[in-house]
Amino acid sequence: MKEKIENNTMGITPKNKRGSFWKTVGNVAFYLVMALILVWAFWFSRSDDPTKSVFGYRFYYIQSPSMEPDVPVGAAIFTKITDPGEIKIGDVITYYLGDTSVSHQVIEIQSAGEGMQELWFRTKGVANEEPDPELVPAEAVAGVMVLCIPRLGFVMSWIGEHMMMILWLFGLICVLCVLVQWLVRESKKEPKEPQEQPCPQG
Repeated sequence: MKEKIENNTMGITPKNKRGSFWKTVGNVAFYLVMALILVWAFWFSRSDDPTKSVFGYRFYYIQSPSMEPDVPVGAAIFTKITDPGEIKIGDVITYYLGDTSVSHQVIEIQSAGEGMQELWFRTKGVANEEPDPELVPAEAVAGVMVLCIPRLGFVMSWIGEHMMMILWLFGLICVLCVLVQWLVRESKKEPKEPQEQPCPQG
C-alpha cells in the first residue's frame, strides 16, 4: 500500500510542475501586456502626428473648460475615425486648428458640391454662449467622441512625464512577483520520505 501511494505521488508531481510553469508564463505575459499599454500611452501622448491612431481610435486630453460639464477639464476622450458624411448634429467631434486639437459639439452641417461632396461643420462648446467663429472643414476632423473618462487625462499626463521611473518600478515589481511565487511554490513542496534501506544479511 505504501509503495502504491508513493507511485501515485510521483505521477502527480510532473503535472503540478507543468501547471505552475504555465501559470507563471501567464502572469509574466499579463505584466508584459500592461507594460506595453503604458508604453503605447506614452508614445501616443508624445507624438506630434495628428493622424496617429490605434485600431481606428484616438484619444486626447481635455485642457479647456469649454465643454463642461459634459466633458470636464482633465478628462480623456476617445474618438473614432468616422466618415464625415456619417457625422450628425449633436456629435462631439475633435478637429484641428493648425497644431491645436479642439473637441466641440456639432450644431450645424453645411454642404456644397454635387452629391454633398464638400462638408463643413459649425461647432460650439457646451459652456460657451456663442458658436465657434469659423466653420470646420471635413478634412480637419480627427474623429467623433465615443467615450469620455473624467480625470484620466491627468493620470495619463502624469504617466507621460514619469514614464522611465514607472517602467523601472514596473519591471522591479514583475521580478519580485515572480520571485515570490517561486518561493511560495517551493515552500509548499512536501519533503520526500526517506527510503528504507534493506537490512544487511549476516
